[in-house]
Amino acid sequence: MWLLIGLLLIAAVAITAWLVTTVLDGGENRGENRGQPGGVTVDEGDYRGRPAADAVSELADRGLTAEVVDEDGRLPDNPAACLVIQVRPTGIVSASGSVTVSCQDSYG
Repeated sequence: MWLLIGLLLIAAVAITAWLVTTVLDGGENRGENRGQPGGVTVDEGDYRGRPAADAVSELADRGLTAEVVDEDGRLPDNPAACLVIQVRPTGIVSASGSVTVSCQDSYG
């Protein structure tokens, strides 16, 4: 009887620990690889409204190549003064993949 209670208690603790780490991992590792083999999770919300130069730097740190374009599809004069309005693609991107960062001049 005590053996059965002990096994049930161990199973309950193990399941609780797994659930807690799964829930916390889903909220704390936003934008990271999250165990996707060969992939990087890209969330547009992480970059929108920020300087394009910062977005490019962060994406490069994560192994991605980023191209920056303004609203007209051209290279912006100053990516540091161009605020991100869109990032494509989003979701799981190949670890060595490329991303297009669209931005709008912050002073115009």
